[in-house]
Amino acid sequence: MVHVVGLGGWYFDGAQHAAERVARHWPELHEAACKRAGQLIGATIGKRNRDSYRPERKRSWVWDWMED
Repeated sequence: MVHVVGLGGWYFDGAQHAAERVARHWPELHEAACKRAGQLIGATIGKRNRDSYRPERKRSWVWDWMED
């Protein structure tokens, strides 16, 4: 489920679907701008998903030798 200000909430089904939704809400935008907005929405979702599933970085053993 995706919530975008000005577009509402929907289940993201690709950049093309998001671009169509942008075009419906802002008919004065050029088709290329709508496609770019759809790509931006998809990239933002991808980045947020990658960040949430990224494992915690372990400290290198190089820095632990001084703690003993």
